[in-house]
Amino acid sequence: MQENTLAVSFSSGKKLIVPYGTPIDSLLSNFSENAEHILAVRVNNEVNPLDKRLEINSYLEPVLDDSKDGALVYRRSLCLLLAAASHKLFPASRLLCGHSLGYGYYYTLETGRPVSKEEIASLEAEMSVIVTSNLPINTQFLSYAEAVQLFEGLGLVETRKQLNYFCPPRVRINSIDGFSDLYFGPLVPSTGFLKIFNLMPYGKGFLLRFPKSSDPTTLPEFIDQPKLFEIYSRYKEWGKRIGVTSAASLNKLVNERKVNDFVEIAELFQQKQFASIADQTAKSGEVRVVLIAGPSSSGKTTSAKKLALELEAIGYQPKVISLDCYYVGRERNPKDKNGNYDYECLEALDIPLINENLLDLFAGREVTVPSYNFASGERYYEDKNKMRLDSNDILIMEGIHGLNDKLTPRIPRDLKFKIYLSALTQLNLDDHNRISTSDNR
Repeated sequence: MQENTLAVSFSSGKKLIVPYGTPIDSLLSNFSENAEHILAVRVNNEVNPLDKRLEINSYLEPVLDDSKDGALVYRRSLCLLLAAASHKLFPASRLLCGHSLGYGYYYTLETGRPVSKEEIASLEAEMSVIVTSNLPINTQFLSYAEAVQLFEGLGLVETRKQLNYFCPPRVRINSIDGFSDLYFGPLVPSTGFLKIFNLMPYGKGFLLRFPKSSDPTTLPEFIDQPKLFEIYSRYKEWGKRIGVTSAASLNKLVNERKVNDFVEIAELFQQKQFASIADQTAKSGEVRVVLIAGPSSSGKTTSAKKLALELEAIGYQPKVISLDCYYVGRERNPKDKNGNYDYECLEALDIPLINENLLDLFAGREVTVPSYNFASGERYYEDKNKMRLDSNDILIMEGIHGLNDKLTPRIPRDLKFKIYLSALTQLNLDDHNRISTSDNR
C-alpha cells in the first residue's frame, strides 16, 4: 500500500485503497444499501457524520434511517433545524427543549406566556422552507475564544456557560443558515433529509414530532400520556426552583463544592414522594400488594426497600418480593428473534404460580417464595424464603411487568396499588440539547 493511502473495507464486502482524508460521502456507492437511506456511517464501530474524512484504515458500515442510531441522528438534526428556525423568527425568545413524549420532544418559548398556535404554525412553515431549500448542515471547529464570541452573539446563554467547564482548544459546532450550536453527535448532511416531522400544540408549548425508527417514512399516531407529562413538568419545575436545569448549572455546583447539598435535597425530595405513596396506600384500607414497575435500571429494587421503610414508619409490616424470582426456567423461557433468551417478555414469568402464591398469602397461608439461579437457569426453594402475611402486612412486588393486569389476573383490582418508576431527567445539556432518560438511567 502506498504512503498516504488507506485500506477501506465495507460491510458490503468491497475493499478499496483510497487517499488519506477521503470524505465518507464520496464512498457511499460502495454499500449495498440505497444512499438515500444512509444518514451516517459507522467507522470502526463509531458513528460519524457523512462529511467525516478518513484518517486511518477503516471498516465502514452504513447507519440507516430505520436503525436506532439512524433515528438518533435524525432526531438530533431535527432539533438543530427547529432551533435555527426559532432563532430566525423569534431571536429574542429562548427556545427550551424538554422531555420526550409520544415520539416527540416537548418545547417551550420563554416569553412569559404559552406559545400561540400562530407561532407554532410559523415555526413549522419556516422549518419546511429550510428543508425544501436543502441547505447544508456544516460541521466545523472554532477556537475556544471564537466559540465563546459566537454563542454570546447568538444569545445562547446556557451553551456559553457549558464552555466554562468544557474548554478544549478546538470547539466543534454544527451550523444551518447562519445559526450554530455545539456538536453533540453526528447529524444528517443537509436539511433535505428532514422531511418527516410536525409541530403539534401541547400544554404551554408544542411537540416536535418525528417518526419511529422502525418506520422512518411516516409519523406514528399520537398517544397522549397526560400523567407522564404532569410528572415531567413537575420535575422540570423542581429543577428550576433549586436552580439546576442544565449540565452547566450542575457543574457550577460541583465547582463551588455545593453538590453534596444538592444530592441531599434530591434525596429528601424523593423521600417525600415515598412518604406520600405510603400514606395513600394506608388510606385505601384494602391494599394488600404494591406493584412497582419501571424500565431497566430505574431503581425498582431500591425504591421497594425505601417504600418498605416508609410503610414501617406508619405501622405496617411490609415484605418485598422480586418478580425475577418467578422466571419459568431456561427450558420454558421464550427466545427473541435472534435466538437469545428473552427475560423481559411477560411469558418469561410463571404467572399461575405468582397468582397462586398471592392468593395463599392474602388468605394467611404460608408460602415458600422461589429463587432463580441465572447461572443454571433453574428455580430453587429455601426455607429462609418462607413467608406469611398477617392482617397488618403489605406485600411489595417489583419487576418490569408490575403494572400489567395480565400478570395478576386473579387478584381483585382494589387489593392492588400500582407504581411506575423512571429516573426522570430534569437536566438538559443546554437549551436545545436534552439528556436522554435512557442515558441518564
